[in-house]
Amino acid sequence: MPFFTLQHPIDSPEAAALPQPVKDVWTQYRILDHSQWLSAAEIVEHQLHEVRDLLQHCQQHVPFYSRLLRQDNIVPDEIRTLTDFRRLRIISRRVWQEHATELRAQQLPPGHWLTAKSTTSGTSGVPLEVLQTNIVHRWWWACNLRDLEWGGFDPRGTLAGIRPPVRTFAPEELRQYQSGVTYAEWFPGLSGLLQTAPCYGLDIQQEPAKQLAWLRGISPNYLLSYPSNLDMLANLLQDQQASLPGLRAIQTIGESLTPEVRSRIEAAFGVPVKDQYTCAEAGYVASPCPDGHGYHVHAEHVLLEVLDSDDQPCAPGETGRLVLTALHNFLNPFIRYEIQDDATVGATACLCGRGLPLLKSIEGKSRPYFQLADGRLKTSSNILFGLYDLQGFRQYQIIQQALDRVTVRVVPDQNWTAAHPDRIRQVVDEFFEQPISTEVEIVARIERPASGKVRDLICELPPRTL
Repeated sequence: MPFFTLQHPIDSPEAAALPQPVKDVWTQYRILDHSQWLSAAEIVEHQLHEVRDLLQHCQQHVPFYSRLLRQDNIVPDEIRTLTDFRRLRIISRRVWQEHATELRAQQLPPGHWLTAKSTTSGTSGVPLEVLQTNIVHRWWWACNLRDLEWGGFDPRGTLAGIRPPVRTFAPEELRQYQSGVTYAEWFPGLSGLLQTAPCYGLDIQQEPAKQLAWLRGISPNYLLSYPSNLDMLANLLQDQQASLPGLRAIQTIGESLTPEVRSRIEAAFGVPVKDQYTCAEAGYVASPCPDGHGYHVHAEHVLLEVLDSDDQPCAPGETGRLVLTALHNFLNPFIRYEIQDDATVGATACLCGRGLPLLKSIEGKSRPYFQLADGRLKTSSNILFGLYDLQGFRQYQIIQQALDRVTVRVVPDQNWTAAHPDRIRQVVDEFFEQPISTEVEIVARIERPASGKVRDLICELPPRTL
């Protein structure tokens, strides 16, 4: 029986009048309800079929891959095993960024069209622009519904989201978002399909005390935000000996969720915390197993590899770096793309019975809070929006070394100008809400530390409590 409640029976005249993309999402979601129970071998066979279709398209219409497949003497139709698949080169973020123009399809298959552009969060300091299609969005929504079902999030309850504003907000929209906004439903993109309660939104840059007061005022059933922000709210909630009695569950987004942070959030809020693994390059990648055995990869949508230092698949219990292939973006293909996150492989067969690959844990990246001179803490993620608009660089790193001192390291690209350092200083001043000393260092590369992970945002000050 479907987890979600439809506004109208799917075979009713009212449902028949829904836009075709909305009906396609529901159809895809119902297909996922079946495919999760396929065997691991059947799922791999499906993935390889999708890979062959994608590569044949790339061979004809994506200049970068047309050249690469020819150079490596790879025939798409001959990829019949995962060993065959691993003959394809692994593509780093830097390579993808440098060849972004060549990685855009010159022609799309019938039924595919451009719908949106998005920018990766740039956690590694290398932001990318990703072109998305209607097919990508269909899979995003279908996997989103699966994620909510697995987590037990019933849209008939109210949802509060505390996160950064949409970059395209007009000034009035931004002003309203900073005070808290109310939306009629959870899924504007699926309007008319599902029964949902209202959804609320607030800018994550607001003071934690204001966030908590807002939450207590609306008393949501579900809460969504970054782990670092929820950790701060958890501390404040305990200090005030307060509670959110209507809350049923929390979902974390945007950052890695460590076991320690999960425990603190669950202890303070008194509800379970559900995590998810998404990225701009591929959408939904993995979601928690409904029976609590780790994270199931949405393998119908992505082919995810966990590789060791020799580029070989890790065994259960081993930790390696993630390399992903987005199976349905025929406009901006990501094939064996190194996303610069790590994960630990789970059991070969999950006890829940699903054939989907299992990750024991995901060791991704998190971002610190920067400290303002007046004692406030401000999520460092928000300094990135101004930098993205400047462009002119391939990679960056921002380090807060004192309350009034910041270093910004940048690897320039062909669009870099003599005016960029002053424009970067202006972005930093606006973030810190006062003029501060900002040193702009132009470097050939951002050095990778011993851990292997480049952090884009670093705070060197001692931690400050609320």
